[in-house]
Formats: sequence, C-alpha cells, structure tokens
Amino acid sequence: MSGYIPGYVATITVNGVEHAPDTISANLTQSRNLLDKTKLGSDRIHRLSGLGDSSVALQLHMNTSTMVALMAAYEAVDPIAVIIRPGALASFDAGQWAGTGLVSSFEWAGDADGEWDVSMQIDGDNGFTYTAPA
Repeated sequence: MSGYIPGYVATITVNGVEHAPDTISANLTQSRNLLDKTKLGSDRIHRLSGLGDSSVALQLHMNTSTMVALMAAYEAVDPIAVIIRPGALASFDAGQWAGTGLVSSFEWAGDADGEWDVSMQIDGDNGFTYTAPA
C-alpha cells in the first residue's frame, strides 16, 4: 500500500488546470541577490536587497489528463499562471503563492512497480506573490 494521499500535499494549478489529486510534491524556491554596499572603513558589512528570482518544481502521478495539461504548459510560448496552495486537503489554511513563469524542464519516469510520474520545473518571470489566509 502506497503512502500517497490524494490532494494532501497541496493544490497545484498550472496553466489553469488544477492537479491536486495527482500531486506528489511541490517546491517553491525564492531567492534574491544581495548587493554589498559596505563603505570603506566600516567594521560591518552593509547589504541592500537586489533582484529576486523564483522557481517551482513539481512532481505528479502520470495519467492522461495530467500529461495532456502539462505538455500544453511545456509547449506554451508565453508565461503560464501557477498557483500553489499548501495545506491539508488543499484548503486555504496556509495561504497561497501565485505567479507566472515558463517551463524550463519536463521529465517523466516509470519504475518496475508500475509507478509513472511527471516532473516539471517552472522558472518565474516576475516572482510569486504570497496571499495570507483570509
């Protein structure tokens, strides 16, 4: 028996298609460059916030509708919308991150147990905005 519980990890919407029942994992990475603005003779480093970057890594169980939707996202020329709502049974208990990006990698793999999974990396084009739960 698998430890997979549909929709437990998060609700993932990619290019307008929700993937909650198929989600294995979702990772949102946000980073920013820090600019060193230390003045000569200072005894401490002084930094300013620089440009931000973001990416989303997804892993989903493969089925026909998932593959069709993710291939459409992969083939998109313009940035696609991505919404991530982490929390039990896809509720809004942890808020949500929403943004747009382009698919930079797409992979599918199968194993001897008959499990087929799809992995996708989406690199943000303008960051992801967090909305706290209401």
